Amino acid sequence: MKSSLLEKTIARKDIYNGKVVKLHVDDIMLPDGTASKREVVDHCKGVCVLAVDSEDKIYLVEQYRYPVSSQILELPAGKVEEGEDMFECAVRELSEETGVSGSDYELLGSFYVSPGFTDEEIYMYFCRVDDKKDSHPDEGEFIYTQRYSAEEIFEMIEKGDIKDGKTIMAMYIASSRKLI
Repeated sequence: MKSSLLEKTIARKDIYNGKVVKLHVDDIMLPDGTASKREVVDHCKGVCVLAVDSEDKIYLVEQYRYPVSSQILELPAGKVEEGEDMFECAVRELSEETGVSGSDYELLGSFYVSPGFTDEEIYMYFCRVDDKKDSHPDEGEFIYTQRYSAEEIFEMIEKGDIKDGKTIMAMYIASSRKLI
């Protein structure tokens, strides 16, 4: 049996408390008894939705992502508000960003975005499109909604034109389950 790899928190210092993220630095004890530090970005949970319409087209949104200085294609997604249910957030975000309402929702799973420095976890959903109305993005959110076949999206992933992790992961999981 392997010994514990637990790192024990000795002290925590809050560094920054922003609108989207918090940063803290912890003094920790490593499994071998030596001291170290961990810088951690606290981030709320998020959702993304892979929505497929009656023509087998998948809704993606294009938006500028400041941290990577690029306009990217990705599944509709957003952060879970405090006290909000994951599923309710998925329904809300899909409607806000694309104007789509869906049915037959299925949780594809969740993953940690980058567990080396953040606790952010994204829950991925699949749904069938029931209706399409006008989108109503949040204030300050500028988005173009587009539709692609699964084949087109996989080609863009293979060529490196889609680099968004949640989009790539949801596409491959949905494909492995024969949903797309």
